Amino acid sequence: MVQVQLLAAPLRDRVGGRADLEVAWDEGPVRDFLKHLFDQFPDLRSEVVDRAGGIHVDYQLWLNGDMVRDGEEMDRLVKDGDTLAFLLPMSGGS
Repeated sequence: MVQVQLLAAPLRDRVGGRADLEVAWDEGPVRDFLKHLFDQFPDLRSEVVDRAGGIHVDYQLWLNGDMVRDGEEMDRLVKDGDTLAFLLPMSGGS
């Protein structure tokens, strides 16, 4: 199982208010895991994926505490026991 953390309210709204999902998965690249995740939770796809098919600029994707960016990093392996988190960074300050 892969633990998926939805650290943004707009994402939780797409899955009935849940902040955490457990997704059955053995091993494969991030891009394949995301396809698998979005096949199970299609409303997440419309919130997270941009028109070009990448992660929407408003969101960050983290795998086991390391940020994953579009491109070659999408080839990183997601394995059983990993944690994938979607974060909606906030800007601001003084």
